[in-house]
Amino acid sequence: MDKSTADELLDFVDLTKPVRLILGYRSNDDKVSLRRVALAQDAQDMFAEIASEVLENRKQRDPEEWEPARPVSKETYLVTTCEAVGEVPQVSKSKVQPLLAALIDTQYIDEMEGKTLLKTDPYFYAFQFGIGSDSVTFLRKLNPLRGLRKKRLGFLDDELSLAHHAVFAFDSCVDLIITEEHLFVFNQTAFAAIFRGQKELKKMAKGWIDGIKDSTPMTQESYKILLAKGVRDSRVAKRIESIARRGHLASLDASALREGMEECDLNPSVYMNQSDELVLTADTLFDILKFLNEDMFRGVLTDDPYEVDSKARRD
Repeated sequence: MDKSTADELLDFVDLTKPVRLILGYRSNDDKVSLRRVALAQDAQDMFAEIASEVLENRKQRDPEEWEPARPVSKETYLVTTCEAVGEVPQVSKSKVQPLLAALIDTQYIDEMEGKTLLKTDPYFYAFQFGIGSDSVTFLRKLNPLRGLRKKRLGFLDDELSLAHHAVFAFDSCVDLIITEEHLFVFNQTAFAAIFRGQKELKKMAKGWIDGIKDSTPMTQESYKILLAKGVRDSRVAKRIESIARRGHLASLDASALREGMEECDLNPSVYMNQSDELVLTADTLFDILKFLNEDMFRGVLTDDPYEVDSKARRD
């Protein structure tokens, strides 16, 4: 994705719109619980300043298409669609169930005050400018109450006085920017923790694996092994999702797979049976996933074999 295209996706952002703060909690039903906090004008101004700095910093970076295993550096950020992320996690007791949608249609989120603040700590906070389809939300995976629930907190002016209200602390960083249709990722670890945690993987891995199996047959035992590892191991899940997203296997037949295996020094008779089905074991799982995701290659100068954990397409 080029810079001009990414810029156009955020051209509509208006940081003069009213700001609302949303706190995200893990709920007991494997979903996310959201609460909204009203903001005084000075707090709104603070978030507008943070958002402005983040958007300015984004202009200095290069946008790249989001991939599950693609890292983010200080010079890059990733872009994808909300649809591609999927409908996980779900929001508890909300008219809007997928989290990304709920962070845009925030009018359905209950508002709370200091006296109704939940006893559990939030695991992320988000601040939104506007509401609905023409709004933008900035998310930070951080507990704004971290270390601040102590009973004796003091503020020093001319003299020290104790705080008698809940105290929040915010930094100047943002992990995700959310619009109605797009997601901008500045921190892959934060993204994975919220949208690709253990509970989310259990809900999504089967769909990815079923899609791979539809285009590239595998034995039933291989399917079971892949599914079992896919819902438990994030390294496996990242490659499974990447393979499913690309959809490149649909155009490859068994002979092309065998030829590719030979080029990668993989014995086709080990990884495929006479019925042209993939054969996976616990020991060969990673090799076959790296192969299917084209993470194995040879150096063009030395012909030495290599493998990578992430890659970016050349323009």
